[in-house]
Amino acid sequence: MIVLSTAHPAKFPDAVKAACGHTPMLPNWLADLPKQQERVTVLPADQTAVERFVTSASRVTREGAAA
Repeated sequence: MIVLSTAHPAKFPDAVKAACGHTPMLPNWLADLPKQQERVTVLPADQTAVERFVTSASRVTREGAAA
């Protein structure tokens, strides 16, 4: 399984609290996170397919490289 993700610690407050005893607060810029739709893309077990997906989903591919 390959999982590509990033998340603020406040997205998983229970796991963070269990790990370090601190419950992180959700910052204002993520206030609507619990209402956002989760996106999952299932790909075949094929390295080329995964590479193509990652490339197609990259910001550089969509918006171009910053000069």
